[in-house]
Amino acid sequence: MKLPLFLGRASHLFEDPPPAPAARRERRACPELPAPALVLVVMFAVACSPAGPNGAAHGFSVTSEDGVEVALTTGGPRHEGEIFAYERTLVIRPDPAIAESVMYSPYWMAMAEDGRIFVGDMGDRQVVVFSAEGEYLYRIGRRGQGPGEFQRVTFVDVDGDVLWVTDGYRNHAFELDGTFIETFTLPTAALGLMRDGRWWRLPDGRGVIFNLEERYDRFTETRAEMHVIGPEGEPRASIVTPWVVNGEFLLEEDGSRGEWLQHYFAGRPWGDFSRHFGFHLVNPLEPEVRVYDDEGALVGRLRVELPPEPVTDEDRAWVMEQLDDAVRRAEARETGYQESRGYRLQRDNPRFADPKHYWSRPIVDDKGFVWLSIDHVRDLPEGSYRWAVFSPEGEYLGQTTTPGWPQPQRGHLLIRWEDPESGEVFPAVYRIRSMVEGVEY
Repeated sequence: MKLPLFLGRASHLFEDPPPAPAARRERRACPELPAPALVLVVMFAVACSPAGPNGAAHGFSVTSEDGVEVALTTGGPRHEGEIFAYERTLVIRPDPAIAESVMYSPYWMAMAEDGRIFVGDMGDRQVVVFSAEGEYLYRIGRRGQGPGEFQRVTFVDVDGDVLWVTDGYRNHAFELDGTFIETFTLPTAALGLMRDGRWWRLPDGRGVIFNLEERYDRFTETRAEMHVIGPEGEPRASIVTPWVVNGEFLLEEDGSRGEWLQHYFAGRPWGDFSRHFGFHLVNPLEPEVRVYDDEGALVGRLRVELPPEPVTDEDRAWVMEQLDDAVRRAEARETGYQESRGYRLQRDNPRFADPKHYWSRPIVDDKGFVWLSIDHVRDLPEGSYRWAVFSPEGEYLGQTTTPGWPQPQRGHLLIRWEDPESGEVFPAVYRIRSMVEGVEY
């Protein structure tokens, strides 16, 4: 696993309070760090940088806490504005002359080193393969319950010369030409650890499980979990984030539980596993990212210190506009009464559980860059998402707006693109281009 050399190891888990800093090692004349409220998170901050072109100060230091090095960044992003631009180079549409090229629900995608694109068709339970130019090549797998057959396609990943397809409790391995290698089923002893999540089989037979667990009472609470299991399914390590409230149930006049009310501007725990860069769990209450290796050992803690960004009246007005629009769209459908009732309750009973914007789901791409989604951002184009991006060395580079939910791979974004005229969804490929000097991707 390609983990940074400076990261240490420790066995304490996410719930443990961080010990006081024991030592500080500064690099490249890092400035002394202020201590404002923590509101952002970073990945692998290991160096100190001077002020960026916009004059914003930013720096890096490494602090040792209980034997684990904590990467700490202060002062904000290196660059203001958009740091990446995206050029759409390919939209993969079916060939009318080839029935096998039709995809009923394309979702997860992966790109091989030679540019071949592997698209998981959730509707037809197959993986459809296209050339770098978008020409249909072949299909992998088929609908079914046997070896190499899919009941559903929940993740597609190319690791070297192996295609991995996740199918609920099963991992299927294929050669890139479609030759079936083996199907690995989650061991029976680990079934109790899997709750509508995802698992990855490791080369030595062990596995890594990730869940988003929810519990309901008056409030809806979420936490992220990572479990490492042995070849027979025996638990090796378990790490969890604290429970985070992200909604509540409104009570009816008789005291019974009524509609669910989302909490806007509240954080959500999340995680992402990379076969090459480890497991990352986000705890929005700290907020902090903790990085674990594939044995479940804590190998790094990642932070950014910045002043909080308060939610403004304009932010709240924007949320109300979104809810008004949702009510109108639901009421326009014959079957949308119950849904519109829920949106009206949201609109008429707003709750703002956290007075700042938050960062949520992480994506660790094949280059080691870390993308953290920024939720509830106003004035984004339809279908777009805002991200904070960090270099593999941990520098907070800045923000970028992707034209869809991104799957960044090999210098490209793989995105489900909706045709504005037909409303159909197709896989699309965008080339990533740096917009700022000194940032290469």
